[in-house]
Amino acid sequence: IKFDKDTFFYHEWRDSSSPYKAGPSLWIKDGSLMIQGKVLMKLPQDSWIHFHIEAGLGEKADGTWEMKVKTENQDASFDNLKTGSPDWKKLEWLGFVSNSDTKSVFYLDDIKLNQR
Repeated sequence: IKFDKDTFFYHEWRDSSSPYKAGPSLWIKDGSLMIQGKVLMKLPQDSWIHFHIEAGLGEKADGTWEMKVKTENQDASFDNLKTGSPDWKKLEWLGFVSNSDTKSVFYLDDIKLNQR
């Protein structure tokens, strides 16, 4: 992702149940990367940031996920992050959402989805 100063963005994995169950979820607001309301790190604006996210599916789903973040000046790893719903098991919706109520811009590139 590459974003500007006004970006308020979230990325989330969900199933198709009603109400849906959420898997991995991250937020970017005010240049901060947040998971479940907790700031994990500051991110540079107007610079490409690479995310690598892994979570088990089906019987391998255990309510946790991992994320690696790479900026031009910093690498970070986060393990044992909690999914939004502890019983989430299926990826049926992959969302990239702007929550900004003002004009903002973010770019996404090189999205890859693999199953092991």
